[in-house]
Amino acid sequence: DCEKYLHDFSFCIKKHIRQSDMLVRWDKKIFMLAYLIDNEDNAMTFSQKLLGVMKEEPFENISSFNMRLGTTIQVNNEEIDDIISRAETALNRSSASSPLILL
Repeated sequence: DCEKYLHDFSFCIKKHIRQSDMLVRWDKKIFMLAYLIDNEDNAMTFSQKLLGVMKEEPFENISSFNMRLGTTIQVNNEEIDDIISRAETALNRSSASSPLILL
């Protein structure tokens, strides 16, 4: 059941992020994770950590699901709306067929 999977997915991610990080269900199958970092390398490190979490139970069969994970960094004090728009555009270009997106 897709809805149960998405619930379990969000619960699992919430267990592995800081209290100050924000996980938002953006659309039916789209999540956005906002977190503070001090440099761009740490964004990739954090994203890799989340990918590692997705390989653990109950998600060891993640290969049966299509999922895209995108990472974007705020540049030049841009507004959150602009960051989200840029991230969504990049993900939409990558593959419109994948049903689950984590920004």
